[in-house]
Amino acid sequence: MRTASCLLDVCMKASLCKGKGKDTMQPAFAEIVREIGARKGNVIERAEIEKLLQAAVATGIAGEKKITLWLQNWTSESFDAPADYALDWSSHFDRASRKVPSPETWNGLLVPELDALKKKILKERKERLIRFRGKCALSSGVALGATFPTVGDWIFEIPQPSAKDAWRSDAPATNPYQLSTEVVEGAQDGTDIVLGLNIKGDGRQDIVKYVECTGSRPRIFAFVSPPSQGAQSIRGGGDAVAFGQAVRDQFGSLLKKYDLHKTRVFFYGPFALAVFLGQHLTSVGEIQLFEYQDPSYVPSCTLRT
Repeated sequence: MRTASCLLDVCMKASLCKGKGKDTMQPAFAEIVREIGARKGNVIERAEIEKLLQAAVATGIAGEKKITLWLQNWTSESFDAPADYALDWSSHFDRASRKVPSPETWNGLLVPELDALKKKILKERKERLIRFRGKCALSSGVALGATFPTVGDWIFEIPQPSAKDAWRSDAPATNPYQLSTEVVEGAQDGTDIVLGLNIKGDGRQDIVKYVECTGSRPRIFAFVSPPSQGAQSIRGGGDAVAFGQAVRDQFGSLLKKYDLHKTRVFFYGPFALAVFLGQHLTSVGEIQLFEYQDPSYVPSCTLRT
C-alpha cells in the first residue's frame, strides 16, 4: 500500500509540473506499473521513477489533438506549427509607432472576425485545445480569450517569452493566491469602473491622468496586481490561471457592490495572461479595452460579455 501511495504521489507531481491533472496521471501510473512488472526483484529508485513518469506525461501531452491558430498583428510571418486557421490583421497595425486600429475597425471588423472564426471551428472541429502563434496587441489577447472562454471548455497553449514551456489555460491554479487591490473613489455620478491591471509595473498615474483628461470620471478606480509586480510576477500557467480567476471574482464583486455594468480596462502584463484573463471575463457587462500608444492611451475594442 505504501508503494502504491508513493507512486501515486510521484505521478501527480509529474503531471502537475506539466500543467495537467488526472488525464495524464492515469496513463503515467499505468506505465510505471508495467515497468515494475518487467523488473520483478529489482529496485527502481525514485529519481528513475520520476524520469519515466515525466516522459510518459510528455508523450501524453504531445499526443493531444490541437487546433493551431495564427493571429497576425504587429508582424506577418510564419511560425513553427502550421496553421489550421489564420487571421491576418497586420495591415491595421504599425509596430514602429505602436499604432493600433480605430475603435470602429476593432468593433466593426476584427472582433466580428473572431466570432466568425469561432463558429467555423465549432462547425468543423471537435477539439477544444488551441495552440496559439502570433505577436499581438494585448487587446487582441483579451478579445481572443473572451471569444473562446473557459465556460466553453476552450483551452489555450501559448508560448510566453522567457518561459521554457508554453503556458496552458488548464494548468492547476496556484493556491493560495492573493491579489493586491486598491479601490479609489471617483465621481458619485460616475457610471462605470476603471479597472487597472498592473502586472509588469505600476500604471496608476498614467491611467488616472488619461481618464481625467477625457472628462469622464468613473464611479471608482480599481487597481489590481499580483502579490508582486514586475517581469517575473507571473511565474507560469498556474499563476496566470489563478490571477484570471481572482480578477474575475474581485471584479464581479465590485460590479455588484456599486450596481454597475460598464468597465474601462487598462492591462499592463504578458500576452498569454491577457488571453487567460479574457477567458474568465464572462457575464460582467460591457468592457472597453485600451492600448498604450505613446504618449498615452487610446480606446481599442468593446466586448459585451
